[in-house]
Amino acid sequence: MRARIAMFLSGYSCELREVILSKKPKEMVELSPKGTVPVLVLSSGEIIDESLDVMRYVFGRNDKLGILRQYNRYQNEMDPIISLFDGKFKYHLDRYKYASRYKEIDHLEHREKAMNCLEALTSGFLEKSNYLYGNSLSFLDIALLPFIRQYRIADPQWFDNEMPFISIRTWLHNFLDSEVLRRVMQKYQVWSNESTGVVFP
Repeated sequence: MRARIAMFLSGYSCELREVILSKKPKEMVELSPKGTVPVLVLSSGEIIDESLDVMRYVFGRNDKLGILRQYNRYQNEMDPIISLFDGKFKYHLDRYKYASRYKEIDHLEHREKAMNCLEALTSGFLEKSNYLYGNSLSFLDIALLPFIRQYRIADPQWFDNEMPFISIRTWLHNFLDSEVLRRVMQKYQVWSNESTGVVFP
């Protein structure tokens, strides 16, 4: 999701090939053996298969919104938060959202521990803005959106009514109601080697 948002906002076009991760096409695994998305294949043949690296690359080609410039300026402040969510938050998110895979643990305990990570976003980032860092969309917003969206999906009623960080709830719903997310989350036909992808965005 964050790679697609970055492409959409930067205007970086590519051939999009929609895949089902439980049925990974061999062409994808040959390009990136780790078998995760996104996988961006450049015209030079270079492979970029980490979403944060895709974000940096496409904004490096067109940064009309100043997202990469702001990130480069405040990278030392943003990176620890991104690492917290890519690591600790995601660990607890998986055990909360996919409780059926982890039957031997208390998934509500992991909901609580994931929620503790959210507190890192409430100490100034959202106090006077609808965004996490300043008064406009930032690299940090895009990087964290997929994880917090998945956290809500695990139990929308709890998140919308009981999760205590109201500013984060408002921030997420602003995204969920946005035209950007509607365009980015558009469904596409699954790609096969007998078909072509679609131009995105």
